[in-house]
Amino acid sequence: MAPLASGGQFTNLCSRVRLPDDVSMGFAIDGLLKVPLTRLDVFNSHLQGLSRFDESKLPKQVTLSYYLSATRNNTITLHHAAFTKEQDPTRLKSLHCWLFPRTSKCS
Repeated sequence: MAPLASGGQFTNLCSRVRLPDDVSMGFAIDGLLKVPLTRLDVFNSHLQGLSRFDESKLPKQVTLSYYLSATRNNTITLHHAAFTKEQDPTRLKSLHCWLFPRTSKCS
């Protein structure tokens, strides 16, 4: 792995394959090193359709992401969000308050 990831090589790999760092890491491990990856449904990327994500599974997730642009957004949907989309475009602040409602920024 060191020849692919050290000394700036990982940045070069990401640029070469034109993929985000998490996807590039998977490509390096699985595609180049031929080490099969274990699929876990608790790691999530902005490349998924996050608006269709099952809200009841959110508390068990290890990672979540988002994508915001002038033409489209890819964020989780929260039916009882603490903040408007204008106040919280990523929806991560609202998720935090849903998970930890007694924190000072949420009450």
